[in-house]
Amino acid sequence: MPGLDATRPLRRTEGPTGPRDRVPPPVDRVTAERERVSAAHDRVSAAHDRVSAAHDHVGTGRDDSGEHKAAKESESRLSQPHKRQYLSLWIELPLLLVVAFSAAVLLRTFAVQPFYIPSGSMEQTLQEGDKVLVLKLTTTLRSPQRGEVVVFRGTDSWDPEYRPAGGDDGLVGDLTTGVLDLIGLAEPDEKDFIKRVIAVGGDTVTCCDADGNVVVNGVSLHEGDYVYDDAPLDVAPGTCHSRLFDEVTVPEGEVWVMGDHRGNSKDSRCQGPVPVENIIGRAIALVWPTDRATELEIPAAFDVLEGTSGTAAEEGEPAADGAVREGVPAAWGTYWNPPPALPATGTGGPGAGARARRLAP
Repeated sequence: MPGLDATRPLRRTEGPTGPRDRVPPPVDRVTAERERVSAAHDRVSAAHDRVSAAHDHVGTGRDDSGEHKAAKESESRLSQPHKRQYLSLWIELPLLLVVAFSAAVLLRTFAVQPFYIPSGSMEQTLQEGDKVLVLKLTTTLRSPQRGEVVVFRGTDSWDPEYRPAGGDDGLVGDLTTGVLDLIGLAEPDEKDFIKRVIAVGGDTVTCCDADGNVVVNGVSLHEGDYVYDDAPLDVAPGTCHSRLFDEVTVPEGEVWVMGDHRGNSKDSRCQGPVPVENIIGRAIALVWPTDRATELEIPAAFDVLEGTSGTAAEEGEPAADGAVREGVPAAWGTYWNPPPALPATGTGGPGAGARARRLAP
């Protein structure tokens, strides 16, 4: 037999299942078992710790979690400003309402008052349902001027042009009326009137001239488009449905007022002049409806009266001595000519007796 070659490696003998060096080494079963037991023990310990922590939390009501405590404290700090804000709102809102209401009352009492037009006596200038702003300061700073539109309280002898509908009685009704009055939506009192000043104290006034115009201090007023002049000339004077009236001297401290709608106005023609002290204020602007909103200025027709004055009768002297103008029924002269015994000033002055003898419209 040939000899073995010592330089060549020996070939491995293959077994039926593969190379002999691929068989895994024997496993240390004791070590593996110890590792499994240790892992199970760790899991049991962790579960026991969790159960103990839950038991402590339920039993004592304490939460030892620092993160939870921090979250609760942060939430509390954030909620404090909101609570203070809500509390401040509930305190400030009533105060703001009280201040606003007080300011509105002061403004209405001493400066400006909205006024609701209840009738058509001032057409075409003002329509029924219009709202105007009335400036009260004008009555304290100066006397009324011819041509101004004024709101005033009628004297006891003045018949109302408008009777307000009955409102709710009691506190609720009073509060509702007060709020509506502040914003100009309340129904006006039946003794409140709005008219145009035609003549002032000392002026003479009559109607009509040959063209049907009112004459003040001998000067005809060409009043133009703002007058709704549908009052007839042939109605008996002394009523509020006629344009005709005898010459009248307006007493000092009073004004002669007429509505722009001469056929639908109970005014000085049949109710007498108005004391200046009864004037609430001057209507300065039409504010509603907004499409007709405008300033209420003195018409240019009154410019011709600048610098004129009437010839007032001396104290105790009857005006015109009962005489009447040509074409004017004599009944009118008995209405406005005061008797000689009436004093010139005071509540019983000229015009007071005439108002007492007012003819029914």
